[in-house]
Amino acid sequence: MLSLPEDDIDASQFCNLTRQAAALHKTAPAHALRLLTRALALWRGTALLDTGQGLISRTAYTRLTETRLTAYEYFFDAAIRLGLHREIVAELYPLHAHHPLRERFCEQLITALYHSGRQAEALEVYHRTRRRLSEQLGIEPGDALRAQFHRVLRREPLTV
Repeated sequence: MLSLPEDDIDASQFCNLTRQAAALHKTAPAHALRLLTRALALWRGTALLDTGQGLISRTAYTRLTETRLTAYEYFFDAAIRLGLHREIVAELYPLHAHHPLRERFCEQLITALYHSGRQAEALEVYHRTRRRLSEQLGIEPGDALRAQFHRVLRREPLTV
């Protein structure tokens, strides 16, 4: 058994930085963005790749992977609050493509595209996601995503 201080473990650092940023992403988006940039930079490859396939490893892998996706959501929320719409579109597209049923990424991509002057593309992202949700899960988009879609149609300012 290897015994290390928690601060020496990159997964612990990642989770701590993400927790700090979660508390700040709405009120201090610039600070949250710096914390999340540091947290996400700690991520190198697949989590716990060399730890085996036991229940504990699988559980920890799932928790870390979900925390990583949540960190990205906070990152994009903070970036949108700071008006960095054009800068994040290229990062959002692959995440949305890799997690097409994760409505938050879709909502953020729609917001970034719309505020980048790409309304038609934003609407297409919504329609594509709606079709996937319907075909794969038999459900309609949630309230937040539908509301964002309607704001785009009415050309209203979008929020996160």
